[in-house]
Amino acid sequence: MIRLVESSSTSSPGGVPAVTNSLCRYALELFSTSMTEAIAGLKEKKYLRSWLQAAFLFSVVWSFGGALAPDGRAAFDAAVRDALMGKSARNPLPAVLNNKFDAVPPTEGALFDFAFDFKGRGQWKHWGDAVKNAADSASSGVLSDLGGPFVPTVDSVRFQQLQSLARRNARPFLLAGPAGCGKTAAATALIRGAAAAAPEARPAFFYTALRNSEAEEFTVSDLTCPKN
Repeated sequence: MIRLVESSSTSSPGGVPAVTNSLCRYALELFSTSMTEAIAGLKEKKYLRSWLQAAFLFSVVWSFGGALAPDGRAAFDAAVRDALMGKSARNPLPAVLNNKFDAVPPTEGALFDFAFDFKGRGQWKHWGDAVKNAADSASSGVLSDLGGPFVPTVDSVRFQQLQSLARRNARPFLLAGPAGCGKTAAATALIRGAAAAAPEARPAFFYTALRNSEAEEFTVSDLTCPKN
């Protein structure tokens, strides 16, 4: 699976060069933050097994799979689903699972199309459901975590929820994608939203253009200064 991600991310336009150690660390951090927030709502321990499996799968999808361009994601989706269904001789399920993965997402769509709702037994929900909820909030005048109204699409809502999870748990995240996909707009709105909550802060923005062959990394650190 790691070899698939490494080959797909470096060969597909728009992919982020994969570094195995980093991807493993990011997957574990996402798993940890997801379960740390979810576990407080666990009412019955019998559901913990499926919660753990779902959190792990979601973390793998958005760490290993998140480094891939669209064509690489299709191959990743097929390979992971084969493994989850016990059909992959190369990537067999661990013996402790008794050849059964309890938290398999729906087949109507890709793994990237779903998020797990940690309530009761728990269930996978399509990101489109979150888009509808975001649209209802926008029509009610509710501002997003990005600091202002935003157009609710699957990509924008998914980004909002993932970055919110990272920020609440003080975890770094990287915005990656082709030119014009909204990375700068998202980062700018995020910083402005944070600055609005701290009147003494004044955000500073720096823009740079990198060649397509270079990896982009945007780090925000201590962008506050006294108004005087």
